[in-house]
Amino acid sequence: MKPTVTLSTLILLTACSAPIDQVSGVASDDLCSALQKGSVAENSTMINGEEVTMDSVYGELTKRELNPYEKGCFGSQKKAIEYQKRQEKIVAEALNY
Repeated sequence: MKPTVTLSTLILLTACSAPIDQVSGVASDDLCSALQKGSVAENSTMINGEEVTMDSVYGELTKRELNPYEKGCFGSQKKAIEYQKRQEKIVAEALNY
């Protein structure tokens, strides 16, 4: 029997595999800018001279009820699609675990 992966389990898995980032006190525009500058392949960007994961930046924006895709935070449709595909791959791998 395959274990059931819920959204909360997936969030927990992501949180445990990523370094702890301090993005909660950063302005939304700065978070959006960080997604534009970041590397999807490396899941890495810089905020105030600190390396943080793009996932934590994306998560903080969605926690603030801002949609990074609608807001144009990725800077290009190509980068937005690349990030979305990366997220879909993570979910698929978790579901196949």
